[in-house]
Amino acid sequence: MYDYSILHKDAIQYVVYRLLLGLLALSVVNTAFAEADAALQARIESQVQHEPVLDGTAVRIISAAGHVVLSGQVRLLSQKMLYEQIVWKTGGTVDVGSEIRVVPAAPVSDQSLEEQILALVHAHKRFEDIDVSVKEGLVSLQGTFESAADVLFLKWQIAEIEGVIRILFESRIVAQVQAYDTVQR
Repeated sequence: MYDYSILHKDAIQYVVYRLLLGLLALSVVNTAFAEADAALQARIESQVQHEPVLDGTAVRIISAAGHVVLSGQVRLLSQKMLYEQIVWKTGGTVDVGSEIRVVPAAPVSDQSLEEQILALVHAHKRFEDIDVSVKEGLVSLQGTFESAADVLFLKWQIAEIEGVIRILFESRIVAQVQAYDTVQR
């Protein structure tokens, strides 16, 4: 008669061996992810350190498997936007979650913000037909723009004004509409 206990013992050893290999592989993969996350975070932090406008900001950067979360506080909306832009442009970033709060050094009235923004808008002829409203630091702009570049230019200019918390555009971009209409003919 054949002794099956030897087969059973070999099977158990094989299973234990495979489990140990699996655990070792999992450990190696977790270490690789941790190293990749640390490298991504280091690249982002290095770029942030080379941006003088971000000096004095208090933002924490956390990454996990290419997903980056930013949290903390800045004085200007443009600083928040720059943090987000840096992270998105950094290789290895899969997604960005921004919990950065914009908190001005001193309170700024909505009327003061609206006056500053209107002065900025009127300083550029191409923005003549833009309507501006401000409520609790939230800037709403309505109008027609010649190009997407104009929208971005104005957004970054307004984001430099202390007290602006967020910007919403309810706009139409003429150049893109005309290009689209031309293709449809």
